[in-house]
Amino acid sequence: MLAVMGDSPAVPITIRNTWKAVVDHARRYQDFTYVYPVISRRSRGLSIGVNLNPDKQCNFDCVYCE
Repeated sequence: MLAVMGDSPAVPITIRNTWKAVVDHARRYQDFTYVYPVISRRSRGLSIGVNLNPDKQCNFDCVYCE
């Protein structure tokens, strides 16, 4: 398999362990502060999640949070 990025030449992509890539669904998202992947086995899809509140403090001035 070859990957082409822009004007750069094609770079071969190697998959070392295909079975592990299929079976392993580890969720190590500590490095993703604002954007993170959402993997759904049930819908068989991949979505992109956006964290609009990374500091985990309420952004609204409401009675509930006071």
